[in-house]
Amino acid sequence: MKCFLLIWFRLLVLPAAVLMAPRAQANPVCSFTISDINFGNIDLTTNSVFTATGTLTATCFEENTNQTVTVCPSIGEGTGGAGSSGSVRYMLNGANQLQYNLYQDAAMTQVWGSMYWAFPPQPPSWVFAKPGFTVVATRTIYARIPAGQTALPTATYSSSFSGI
Repeated sequence: MKCFLLIWFRLLVLPAAVLMAPRAQANPVCSFTISDINFGNIDLTTNSVFTATGTLTATCFEENTNQTVTVCPSIGEGTGGAGSSGSVRYMLNGANQLQYNLYQDAAMTQVWGSMYWAFPPQPPSWVFAKPGFTVVATRTIYARIPAGQTALPTATYSSSFSGI
């Protein structure tokens, strides 16, 4: 199975990069974009949960009609790091760590992982079922800042992601 990997994500308008695995026998051509995920101005003193979304768009063309293309968009821990189980990522402002995470589902129960970090789960994958055609597919990335972080100072927190 060919798997195109993507570690491209911008949070609060940060730099990003695309990572693709080497191509096997067929010659699929894929491009990826991810919209910014920006929580906007939030007030941590309200002890509320804050959510935001972004959109991953994958456009692939596969010339060989006997092949399919599998896309595995990996999103790692970012420069803010992650907790020891991967159940939380961090955005930083100096030494201050703001907890957040990225999810595959609207219920925010399935963490969006990476094939390159030690934590479960792995990233979601799509199989492009129309080989020989250009296929455009989108996937929503759900993001949440949990409540209970009222002691953190008001500031701009960020985590950037880049590929190898």
